[in-house]
Amino acid sequence: LARNVIERSDLELRALCERDASRADAFASRYPGIPVECDFENVLAGTVSVVRGGTAHVRLDAGGSAQVPSPGLEPGARALFALGSDEILVALDAPTRISARNVLSALVERVTTSPDGVARVDARLEAGSGARLSASLTRASADELGLRAGQNVFLVFKTNSCRVLSASPGTVE
Repeated sequence: LARNVIERSDLELRALCERDASRADAFASRYPGIPVECDFENVLAGTVSVVRGGTAHVRLDAGGSAQVPSPGLEPGARALFALGSDEILVALDAPTRISARNVLSALVERVTTSPDGVARVDARLEAGSGARLSASLTRASADELGLRAGQNVFLVFKTNSCRVLSASPGTVE
């Protein structure tokens, strides 16, 4: 996987960097609020608002919402889930009549490309003030879409692309 920048809580950093949790913890405590790089993917946390039909609606702590698989989740539960950057599609127009449950409006923060032809799009939900997601795509796709910082896009992914890492029943603290 491409290296993705993550801005997360200590709990999320431990989930991301299980093999090297002591280094992630040390960095997070020494430099609070600074993104930590791990070889992983998008990890998001939030609170479940509704569970229906095998899907849990999660209000993200950093702003925005997503739908994830519901096993082990109930309304009021805290949820931590992962989503591969290669599982996210980037669209300039809102797609309709598709099976993907997550079609989220976002603002592109930056587009970077690597020498091997992979482009990474970092975008924030809720017009740039919400949770950050990173999507990986080919440089050709990024070029054809004309992706650039400040552009409004839609991030699209299936509910089943989300992997629930932890589900802890309880109300919001």
